[in-house]
This record gives sequence, structure tokens and C-alpha cells, in this order.
Amino acid sequence: MPSYPPLAELTRYIKEHLHVLADYRRWRLKPAVLRSTPVRIDILWHQPPQSHLLLKLAEDLCFYLPLLIQRDKIDELGAGTEIEINGRVWRLYDPYRHPPALRALLTAARHGNAGRLNLELPRMGRFGSPGRNPLANLRRLDVEPLAGEGDEPSTNYIYRVRLESDTNRVAAVLKRYLPRERPESGKREWELATTLASELVPRPLGRLIDGRGELTLAACYEFVEGREVGELIWRLLERLTVDPFNSITARLRVIFGKTLHTLAAFYERLPDHLGDGLGGEAVLERLLAKARRDFETVKRHRPADAPFQRTLDKVRGYAEAGAYHGPRPIHGDLMWRQLLWRKAPWPIPVRDPVELPGRLTLLDTESRRGGFLEEDLAGLAAANNFMLAQQGHYDYAPSVFAAFWHACAEQLQALEVELSDVKPLLSLVRLRHLHDAAYYTLAQNRRLVRSEQYEGFVRFSLRMAGLTPKERDGRR
Repeated sequence: MPSYPPLAELTRYIKEHLHVLADYRRWRLKPAVLRSTPVRIDILWHQPPQSHLLLKLAEDLCFYLPLLIQRDKIDELGAGTEIEINGRVWRLYDPYRHPPALRALLTAARHGNAGRLNLELPRMGRFGSPGRNPLANLRRLDVEPLAGEGDEPSTNYIYRVRLESDTNRVAAVLKRYLPRERPESGKREWELATTLASELVPRPLGRLIDGRGELTLAACYEFVEGREVGELIWRLLERLTVDPFNSITARLRVIFGKTLHTLAAFYERLPDHLGDGLGGEAVLERLLAKARRDFETVKRHRPADAPFQRTLDKVRGYAEAGAYHGPRPIHGDLMWRQLLWRKAPWPIPVRDPVELPGRLTLLDTESRRGGFLEEDLAGLAAANNFMLAQQGHYDYAPSVFAAFWHACAEQLQALEVELSDVKPLLSLVRLRHLHDAAYYTLAQNRRLVRSEQYEGFVRFSLRMAGLTPKERDGRR
């Protein structure tokens, strides 16, 4: 039986070398922060070859670090991360990528034999019965990353798994949360999955929780077959210079209408207690504070101060005049790629969007919070602009926005939402573009790949935010 590094030596190594082990793309931290911030490590479960740790860098900043420790290389997982403790070399892998390790983890957590880790199953719904939920008596599983090699990394770690018991076999998505600076993010997504109907969000199968801290560290949801709405929009935008313009915009309005009809049902069924309980002034101040942080993040790109302050003043004025709808529970970080259209027709027919076949499912609801409805709409509008710019079709942005605006006005009436003035939404679209610029700036700061491409994303986002960099030495 192989020996493993002592737990004390392992945790000491992690503290001293966390700047090497960290995933900066997802953790959104600079190496200097990890070198200068004291780290406290909670042991969730240590049963070699697995060790599951909770790293705490501050009161509300923590990261879940699961490790599979091996002496030899696991061919299907590559070289892993090589470490040396007491003169012996080990390789660290992600146990969620290794079927035997993942099955051992889920089985132990299900039976209360995984330290602080517990596997909780839903009590109601399709998988509320042990006979229908393979996690209740897991016999076999396969796992692979959901994203491809060249895809943009997701915020969390997402895997496609096939779960099998003696009585059932299910394709599922397993999401491993960080949980980063919003420790309750996984819990929020689980609450929605167990609250809303399955036509709106994926059905839950189970979640891995820290029994002491009540953190949701990972959760398993039914895999939904369908096409991303963002992909459908992208394919239509590609045809802008090929097909008649009116044909493209008519089909875009159908996609927008179908999506917003589903979103209206989503908002309508969100219980009030799933919001933050904040009043309008608190929601506004949080929105403005976030914008100021984003502005500070992009300072090295020399954004214009005066237009930024004007945008903040406008948003405050609109909010105080009641132009925004809320506060109410919203998605919080809405993008077209988070909406999946089951059995989507192609080509998109020009018909009443509500009558089109297939239903839409909303993914990635962990950012759910209280806010203004227009914050979600601004995220979708900004995504349209971004896709148009990437394809070199930005001249069509006003017409695409008009199609989106009219779809919003038609489909959100069920919420008693009247949209009569486009200016309040456009101000929030600017703040969304500023947030995108901050996101890509942080990615550059962490020395990630494709920095030249990210530089272009930052320049475009700042331009769309109305913050074109100041002139320097007579040049832009």
C-alpha cells in the first residue's frame, strides 16, 4: 500500500505554494495577493489518496480545493501538478475528473463517511425517490469536462457525468463551486432548482455540502439537451450581409420574444424571499458601488472620468424617479449562452414566438439576487453588441437593439412591466459594458493567454460604455 505525504506537511506545502497551485482565471486573484495574504486551511475530508480542503483568505473569501494525490502519472488526466514534499515527488489531480475517485467521494459523502462532506438528495421532484435517483445507490459513473479545450473557462468547474445505479441511468451536469467571495452562490442555485418548475431550470439530483459551514461545494443537475440561444443569435447575425436585412431582424425578434416570454415566467415564479430583502436605495447604492470598482479596475486604460460620472448621475436619477422595475429577485448576471432552447427549430420561422415548439431552460442561476429587472436586460443587450462587434457588423447595432427592445415591451407585460423610455436601459447597458471591460482587464492582469484579444475586448467595451480612453501625447 503506497504511503502519502502527512496531512500537516501537505497543508504546509499548500500554504507556502498556493500562488503556484491557484487557478487565477477562476479565482480572480493576483499572485501577489496570495503571496501576501495569510491562509487558513479547514480540513473537509482527508482520506488518501483524496484530500478536500477549504482555503480561507479572508472572512468572506474562500476556495474549495479538492486534491487527488498520486505518485504515478494518470495517463487520461495528463501530468497533473508536480510537487515535492520531504524529498518525494507527488502529482496532484482533480478528483472530480477521475471516475473512481469521484465515485468514492460521492459514496462516502452519501453514507456520512466523508468527514465534513455530506451528499444531500432532493426530497421532491423527479429525483426525490431513491429508486429514480442514481446518486442514492451509485454503482458506476463516467465523467468528462463539459467545455472543450479551446473554450473560454467557466466561472466554476463544470463536468458532464453519466450516473448509473441498479435501477436508473441519468446524464447529468456536475458543477463544482469555488465558492469564492460569494460563499452562498451554490446554495442559491440549489434553492432555485428545488423551488422552480423543471421547464425553467434543470432538475436537481444532489449536492455536496460542508455540514459544518453549510456551504454548497458541488451540485449535480440533470443534463439538458438543447441549443444555446446565444449560438442561434450568432448564426443569424453572421447572415446580416447575406440574407435580406428585414428577414434577419424578424427572426431575431422571434428569438428575443421566445426568450423573454420564458424569462417573464421565471421572474413571475421567483418567490420574494429569494431576493436579498434590500430596498431600492440599497440596491441602487450597490449597483453604483460596483460600477465605481469596475472603473478603478480599468484605470490603466485611461477611461474618461466626466462621462462616467454623468452615467452614474443618470442611473441615480432614473432610479429615484422610479424608471427601473424593482427591487425584485433577478438572475443577476444574465447572458444569452445561459439560456438553452430544447428542440429549437432551424431556420427560425417568422411566427408568434410563444407558439414555437420547444421550451427554454435557464442555466447558471447562482448569481440570483435582488436588483432591478433592467440589469438583466442590459446584460442581454450588451451581449448583442459584443457579438456584432466580433463579426464586424456593429453598424447594425441600433436595429438589433430596436428588435430586442420591442420584444421586451411585448413579452414583459405579463409582469405588469411597462417599458416606455429606452434611456434608463441604455444607461445600464453602458455600466454592463464597463463591467465587461473590468473583467477582461483583470484577466490581462493575471497574465492569461490571448491577452491581445482581451485588449481588443477592453477597448470595445470601454467605447460602448462611453469611456473612450483619454488622449495621451496627442494620440489615442
